[in-house]
Amino acid sequence: HASSFDSTLFPGRHVPDVCGLVGQDVGGRAPLLMLPVAPGSDLDRELAAPGAGGAPADGTAPDDGWALLSGTSSAAPQVAGAAALALQLRPELSPAEVRALLAAHVRDVSTGASATGDLAGPGPDAATGAGLIDVAGLVRSLPGPKD
Repeated sequence: HASSFDSTLFPGRHVPDVCGLVGQDVGGRAPLLMLPVAPGSDLDRELAAPGAGGAPADGTAPDDGWALLSGTSSAAPQVAGAAALALQLRPELSPAEVRALLAAHVRDVSTGASATGDLAGPGPDAATGAGLIDVAGLVRSLPGPKD
């Protein structure tokens, strides 16, 4: 998601990309997001370093202000943002309608496995849920607010 904003949290830091899908981890297990973090912070250094048990580093520098993340803590804000956009366009939508819209506008992830060993396959599954939300497709599918 290109934003081209100047960070108010980290003065002097221009952030060209708030976050973006950057691919799959080394084992092909899960889509990963590149997210900004405080440059040189404990989180920045910890995620850039090799982990316990030989877990690979995230491929970023310990002071670059970027971290590679996955899982529900990364997915929840993405889903919340998509839901907020849907509700901005159509505030009368019920929670069930928003959920149906989210599930109808996804890109299936059919290969790989979750960190707990659940395998991805065609359609909704325990490893990847319904898939990656297609926010642009969701927004295009909605007419503006009803009068």
